[in-house]
Amino acid sequence: ALDPERHVLPVAGTKEALFLLPQVLVPEVSAGVRSAVLVPNPVYAVYVGAAVLAGAEPVYLPATRETGFLPDLETLEPALLERTAALYLCSPANPQGVVADLGYWRRALRLARRYGFLLVADECYAELYDRAPPPGVLRAAWEEDRSFARVLAFHSLSKRSNAAGLRSGFVAGDAEVLARFLR
Repeated sequence: ALDPERHVLPVAGTKEALFLLPQVLVPEVSAGVRSAVLVPNPVYAVYVGAAVLAGAEPVYLPATRETGFLPDLETLEPALLERTAALYLCSPANPQGVVADLGYWRRALRLARRYGFLLVADECYAELYDRAPPPGVLRAAWEEDRSFARVLAFHSLSKRSNAAGLRSGFVAGDAEVLARFLR
């Protein structure tokens, strides 16, 4: 269902694109207060640096054994969600190795749409698996309501090819957000 002209943007490395995204799309103020960017913890430092340089507050969400190695979305307070500009999630998660199922992606997507923030799915390890491909956020979004609104999926072509120096990837999802990101 992805239109490559509207829904896919090639990038010179997903790390760089994940970092740049908040610089161009995250307002410093949301709901009258400093914007929040939610990041799983353990954290990929790029998410934090991107939030800080965008003027937003990085908010660490535990992704530990107690939470099933993914952030517990049910415990997020409405006041936090109202000022959230973006939620970064990585699946398959590094270093935890956990894979978000379609239900988890749908819950995250519903929160993003209800509170008006961007769901940023770092799926750079999606092609590294041993049995079945992990479900992705774009599939969850399409099955939810045939829309990619409020969601971007980042894919690294260099990781799947064991060529980390190649700096090649793409971002797919919300056509309006991608148009702003490209501009």
